Amino acid sequence: MQRKVTNYVAKERTLAIWQDRWEKEEVKAQWTKRLIRVLKAWIQCKHRNVDYYLTQALTAHGCYRAFTKRIRKDVEDGCIKIMYTKELDERDRQKQQK
Repeated sequence: MQRKVTNYVAKERTLAIWQDRWEKEEVKAQWTKRLIRVLKAWIQCKHRNVDYYLTQALTAHGCYRAFTKRIRKDVEDGCIKIMYTKELDERDRQKQQK
């Protein structure tokens, strides 16, 4: 019982620190802060489904390759999934033509 109380207090204290940092940040994550105002509600949300695409949107990176091209780490900006799908479609077309 005491351990549960201690864990709860530690978690609440941590969330309060994070929320304070979140509110004080004036440069980074401003777009995301409009969507997620209260971190505790976001963290404790049971129906939240975070995936790669939502993470990319929340961090304003967009498609990963578009971001890596923007920071000059890649020369292509197309979405790998779309490019891979197009490549597979092209292979299928070539197989069908034979």
